[in-house]
Amino acid sequence: MNLYVGDGNLVKDPELRETNTGAKVVEFRLAVSSVQKSKSGSKNEEVAYIECEAWDSAAEYIADNFAKGNGMTVEGRFRTDSWETKDGQKRSRLKLRVRSFTKRWPKPRDEEAETGEDEVGF
Repeated sequence: MNLYVGDGNLVKDPELRETNTGAKVVEFRLAVSSVQKSKSGSKNEEVAYIECEAWDSAAEYIADNFAKGNGMTVEGRFRTDSWETKDGQKRSRLKLRVRSFTKRWPKPRDEEAETGEDEVGF
């Protein structure tokens, strides 16, 4: 099964573009961190960067409502983009095609206040 669900923060503002056929696609990168505890008890944080894309109405929504630093939970599937450079070198990269997402609001400074979430599925 090819399914990924994860939490991260946008590394930069999403970039919306239109394909030759008129479809809308937005590309963005999420920084996803995880903390591993060593045998000695120290904590080590690892950050992975996930290239993401969303299409059509989801693309427009993300471009209009998300910016660098926003928290986001995404669900989607991985796919490999392959191409050849002008000098003949073959390249590829793994990309997450986002199917649904949730915007995570920053935690308020007041510990008694609740955090907000907008869940959007496309």
